[in-house]
Amino acid sequence: MLNSGREERIAPHTKILYKEGRVFGVGINELLSPLNNEQREAVTHGEGPLLVIAGAGTGKTSVIIRRIAYLIASKAAKPGEILALTFTDKAAEEMEARVDQLVPYGYVDVSLSTFHAFGDRVLKEYALNIGYPNDYKVLSSAEQIVFLREHVFKLPLKHYLSLSDPTRYLPALLNIISRAQDEDIGPDEYLAWAKKKKKRTEEIEKQLEVAEVYVKYQELKKEKGLVDFADQAGLTLQLFRKYPSILKKFQKRYKYILVDEFQDTNYSQFELLRLLAGRKANLMAVGDDDQCLPPNSLIKTESGYKRIKSIKVGDKVLTSVGKGHLSFSKVTRTMKKKKKACLLTFVTKSGKKIAVTSNHKMFCYVPSRSFSKNVYYVYLMHRMNMGWRLGITNDLATRLRLERSADRIIGLKGFRTENEARFHETLWSLKYGIPTVCFKEREGVSIKGKWLQKLYKEIDAQGNAMQLASDLGIDLRAHHASLAAVKRGSQRRIKINL
Repeated sequence: MLNSGREERIAPHTKILYKEGRVFGVGINELLSPLNNEQREAVTHGEGPLLVIAGAGTGKTSVIIRRIAYLIASKAAKPGEILALTFTDKAAEEMEARVDQLVPYGYVDVSLSTFHAFGDRVLKEYALNIGYPNDYKVLSSAEQIVFLREHVFKLPLKHYLSLSDPTRYLPALLNIISRAQDEDIGPDEYLAWAKKKKKRTEEIEKQLEVAEVYVKYQELKKEKGLVDFADQAGLTLQLFRKYPSILKKFQKRYKYILVDEFQDTNYSQFELLRLLAGRKANLMAVGDDDQCLPPNSLIKTESGYKRIKSIKVGDKVLTSVGKGHLSFSKVTRTMKKKKKACLLTFVTKSGKKIAVTSNHKMFCYVPSRSFSKNVYYVYLMHRMNMGWRLGITNDLATRLRLERSADRIIGLKGFRTENEARFHETLWSLKYGIPTVCFKEREGVSIKGKWLQKLYKEIDAQGNAMQLASDLGIDLRAHHASLAAVKRGSQRRIKINL
């Protein structure tokens, strides 16, 4: 039970005000009033498992946030009895911010984090039980390669040892090991499988070598008190399976478990959820099954490319299996459904095309200099001590270089005509309250000097730009161009090349 007069900050958990089983400032009616019937049904669901399937932009995360508040307000659970999990630090931070907006004051006692952060908290408490120190270090992806490079001659390498470059195959080996960890395949299980193969082909010998490297890699990490990201789930599973009493403690601690983006779970994470939920199974999983491709899309199968409408149950198709890995997976079900969606077609320089729905993210290259003047970008430009401004250009990098006092530039949207670009620049400037006045003083600019400084002080250009970027699905941290390092008065712009 929490003391009602004390406030704690326990990063990275979420702040929730709790007293006598209710959320202060937000009544149950206020929690439910913005929701439609389906959302309300999900938020007010009682005990037992709940699977929420919905597409992008339908308020899936809002349902999780409001269910957290509802469980507390309805006295179904105390804050400390709720565990909410997601997949990225950014998603966890956004969920935390939204809970803060909904329930702005109070205690930090709801466990809200990524799967890796949750595993890390468990291991920090019980690592000694499985032979690891409590102060173990977590290796980043780059540090994993460096670690293997330092111990390369301790690894049982034969096929995957290049005399000219002993570390050549280390990243590929780590990818295979990481994939095995994601699939809840331990080193001993992998090695037993490889040894069981009676016919010693070259491929089986290679698999045996990978399995032995996997075993040695885990041994070396354990000796040095090190773990990697995949271990944070894998070792937690190992702990719970080896010590049922510890698992029971966590099952008792978390009465309700909520998971966002459930479709992204790998097998190890799914097993972790299954163990934590236990028999009571108060598990709410929210996911998006609408990962579909348009008609006539070409799908790569084991026997070659096929049109999507020709794919049948039992076919093996190339799929993403997590952490950037690809593999052929068996189709267990096919379905067709009508959907009203905006299809975006991307055409490469070589003429290849891909069509996706507008809620998919695609990588594209913005050249450092413009090769064509037939595209007009509406951009956001940032200056460190002033904020953001809107503008139009044919060339993002050149526009930034011309305004030397700015730091970086982000293209928001490209248009084929200047009139359309001007329309959106004016619309977004007035709608969101973002200035269009240049940071750099020059002829023709009437607002400058102290009046320019005053303008950007009077307007919350930073907050307004963040709102515009959020509405457009733009990440303000992912700029298209930035200027070199510079010292400007008491401020410095530092640029680090990695």
